[in-house]
Amino acid sequence: MESIKRLAINLIISINNLESDTQIQEDWNNLAECINSYDNYDDIPDVKYVSEAIYLYVRRYTNNNEEEERIRDLIAFCLLKRTCDETEGTNKSIFLIMLTLLLSAKKKYLLNVFHYMLPQEEIDCSLREPSTIGDKHTERMKQNYNVIKLYIYKRVNEAIPLNDSAQKLVRGFNDNSTSFINRIGLENIDDIDFTKGAELLNRAYEKIIDLGKYQLYISSKEKSEIYKKSRGLIKDNFVFHSHSYTIVEGGWQRNNHIESYVRVSFNHNEIEINNIGIDNQIIRRTLKKSIRNITVDKFISKVEFQFDHKVSRGDGDDVPMVLTVSLNKDTITELVFDFIVGDGHFRHLIMNGMGKWSSEEEFNTANIDFNFNLGNTIPFDLAASYLPVRAMTANNMGKLGNVAIIGCNPVKKVGLGQSYDIIENENTEYFVFPLQSNLYEELKLCVLSMESWQPDCNAYKTIEGYIHGELKKVHIDKLLY
Repeated sequence: MESIKRLAINLIISINNLESDTQIQEDWNNLAECINSYDNYDDIPDVKYVSEAIYLYVRRYTNNNEEEERIRDLIAFCLLKRTCDETEGTNKSIFLIMLTLLLSAKKKYLLNVFHYMLPQEEIDCSLREPSTIGDKHTERMKQNYNVIKLYIYKRVNEAIPLNDSAQKLVRGFNDNSTSFINRIGLENIDDIDFTKGAELLNRAYEKIIDLGKYQLYISSKEKSEIYKKSRGLIKDNFVFHSHSYTIVEGGWQRNNHIESYVRVSFNHNEIEINNIGIDNQIIRRTLKKSIRNITVDKFISKVEFQFDHKVSRGDGDDVPMVLTVSLNKDTITELVFDFIVGDGHFRHLIMNGMGKWSSEEEFNTANIDFNFNLGNTIPFDLAASYLPVRAMTANNMGKLGNVAIIGCNPVKKVGLGQSYDIIENENTEYFVFPLQSNLYEELKLCVLSMESWQPDCNAYKTIEGYIHGELKKVHIDKLLY
């Protein structure tokens, strides 16, 4: 990828030279992709060029989606404010002009900036539009807007930029200032304490920085379908590893610390969900649902999927109606499934952990590192039943040729019932057989659905072998030797 400075300059040149919308959009996509790669606004280098480029872009274009427009304008505000802080003299005046023109042109999208200029105890800790702003707060926000405008007006007049490239900006600033002063009235200017302008800008900027950086949506044919529908929050299919879950239902709550996995994949308007580790009386192991609606809230980094749910076709208590995905930057941190159960009360299944993007088709798969000697046979009786917990493929493994490997946990009898471990551990045994065998698909489905499996006791030779460096029991299909 080109440097962010080069990408910003490309966009500045395209806009100033009145290139085609297609070219400008391509340059914008490249810069936005690069901006998204940084965790914080303060990490972005060459901010002088980046802030000018994004300012020119948002002044020229307005996104039809209001939330996307607010995010673009918010990032433009933050980067311009940072540039103003890091420059002096004429250059500072140029970026102060950009800042005041941005605030004027995009005022309705930047109400939160002025909201965060209110005293700490009076502000809402989110970037949503404040739901209830009383007359007192509204008037104070208007006053703060006037203070900021006058503060910038005074600072710019201390060092009006004279170079030719800035003349268009200066004309725009003069027109904007004249309009502003006429609106508030010359007689009122002396009543405005513009010296507080820097403090108000700092207060808003610091609050926005504390809330974290937001991702720009990039419109591109190369992006996945779910990326477009989630406006950049959901990159692709993903696997979520949960270390705990909470069930809230019927007035009670139960917490469990247990390793579990959820694979979520998308295909057009369908979602497929496979999970390991959660009781199938709470949520089915395998679900394939039509997506009725997707709601995206980028300011709190959440995507809500509403499913087509019909009791008449078998969707019942253990089939969710809604899945909500929460993210922190580019990492999935929480899955919440919502159900309507029994007589109409709600069940919430909240899973906490970490999710990673994956375009792989297999769930819980990996290459396995193993070695063993076929002659190292040991006396061992297979258990009557196993729970397959890990599906792996290994190709071209020397004498074995193409094989498939399934890690399974033996089912243990407990009184009149039975129990089993649901994740790979020190008790896991491994079955090895031809990759082309139908058994591989059968056992892979067992992994996804948490179904037990009864092996043919006469079909395997049991040996000791090293799996990931640990000595394990390995059952070799007799078709392999």
